[in-house]
Amino acid sequence: MEMWLWRRMTRIRWIERKRNETILEEIGETRSMWTLIMKRKIKLVGHLLRHNDFITNIFEGKIAGK
Repeated sequence: MEMWLWRRMTRIRWIERKRNETILEEIGETRSMWTLIMKRKIKLVGHLLRHNDFITNIFEGKIAGK
């Protein structure tokens, strides 16, 4: 969606066959939504590992024994 918005604002048509990277270089921006989504995913995994014993057991391979 982010690239679609940039293309609409700069009035670049799809038939011009410009790559997303070249458009971002022309504007002088980086992909901000992608990095934001990735940061939030990493934070969620960290939260789940700290607060959920079941997922911790799956990732670390710990099994409760005698």
